[in-house]
Amino acid sequence: MKRVFWALVLFGCATLAILVMRLFASPLLAMVITIPSYGRIVYPIKVAVDVDPDSLNPESEGKWITVYIEPPSSYNVSEIDVSSIRLNDSIPVDDEASITVGDHDHDDIQDLMIKFDRAQVVDLLSRGETKLGITGEINEDPFEGSYTVNTG
Repeated sequence: MKRVFWALVLFGCATLAILVMRLFASPLLAMVITIPSYGRIVYPIKVAVDVDPDSLNPESEGKWITVYIEPPSSYNVSEIDVSSIRLNDSIPVDDEASITVGDHDHDDIQDLMIKFDRAQVVDLLSRGETKLGITGEINEDPFEGSYTVNTG
């Protein structure tokens, strides 16, 4: 059984069926445990997120919610695919707003400033604290981060 596990680790799931047939001489068993191989498993890169304002008044007439995304220092902000970014998996970056690179928190690591339509964000919120999730891609790998805002 250890051989089956190592085949899975070293060669991927597609090779497992062939190995099972050779070890156990059972094509039926191989068919049952064959798992399709979809490529490498990639865990999301954790990014730091800051949201302005920290507290949202649903009655406010502001146009945008500003979000700062800071990837780990091993990544470059320019590698972020802005078109892939979503707030709570649904709201895209507002393409009417400016997108800038800077150092919002003054830690010598660049961050990306983006904006989301305030009305769309407010529709997602409930009174009290709400966790906002940010997802997207950096250098074709997924990233994620979150920030908790207060709603009055």
